[in-house]
Amino acid sequence: MEANTQLLPPKPSVRDAEDTGHPLFEHDISEPVAFRVSCRCSGVLTKKMTAQDIGRIIGVALSQQFGWKPDLRRPMLEVFVHLNDMYSVVGFPILRQPLASRDYIQSTGLRATTAWAMASLAEISTAQYVLDPMCGVGTILLEAAMEWPHATFLGIDKSESQLKHALNNVKKAGVMNRVALLQGSVLGLPVLSESMDVVISDIPFGKKFTCSKDMKELLPDIIQQMERVLRIGGVLVLLLSQKLHYHLKTNFNFKSNENKTLQIDGLDSSCQCSSKDSKAKEQIAMKHLDFTSLTYIESHSISLGVTEAVFFKCKKTS
Repeated sequence: MEANTQLLPPKPSVRDAEDTGHPLFEHDISEPVAFRVSCRCSGVLTKKMTAQDIGRIIGVALSQQFGWKPDLRRPMLEVFVHLNDMYSVVGFPILRQPLASRDYIQSTGLRATTAWAMASLAEISTAQYVLDPMCGVGTILLEAAMEWPHATFLGIDKSESQLKHALNNVKKAGVMNRVALLQGSVLGLPVLSESMDVVISDIPFGKKFTCSKDMKELLPDIIQQMERVLRIGGVLVLLLSQKLHYHLKTNFNFKSNENKTLQIDGLDSSCQCSSKDSKAKEQIAMKHLDFTSLTYIESHSISLGVTEAVFFKCKKTS
């Protein structure tokens, strides 16, 4: 019996499009491309120029070079530009929906793509129990649970309203059987010692977070609790602001696999203590904490819009 198989024509390549005269996307070449530039800047550059100024300069250059037409309301093409002290990124969207769009997240918190990146660093593929001790609306737990369905996840937060939002997200995602939520404080975690394979957390920072104490003062107790509940061989992944990361690497001692001094690249002078901040200097001088059971693995800089942050990863070795 002969199989009745219908062969689909191959997708045209760029060369095919050039040879046949048919473009790969519909656009009347007699009309100029309508575009807009979305620019974000951070670091020292922001002291010299605003994102709007840079976006305007790039827009003018594109118009002059290619004859494109600026259109802020209904552009056919959007050009994303991100500039900071370390790198320059230019991007073009290729999908109709943003990568961070999730239909199961009813209440938004941390960007979903950032949460997924954190979870991918945490080696959850070999983990059984995963804890987020400051879970907020549960974005990190949801991304991890959707990607690694074999593990069990626990989220803790002191805010009842945040936990309600997290519960709605968990229900919508359909992972109620694998994600548990508990009200409690990260400064006194209601979790058995050495019971977690992974501890992963977005340490609060930025204007939208308010706290009676400076997070620098709370950080030693927070890490001590995370260290306590993490089993030997377990992974700790934190999302920190650049300033908090600088404080952590400057004043806390971690083991290093390569026995080398841990350095921070790409930090501007605003990350360091100013001469006016004498109180902070005094606290730093008094607190130089040792976390000898935690071995530093890696750090990665990440952009959260106008804010620069860092993924910090270590393992509990003894």
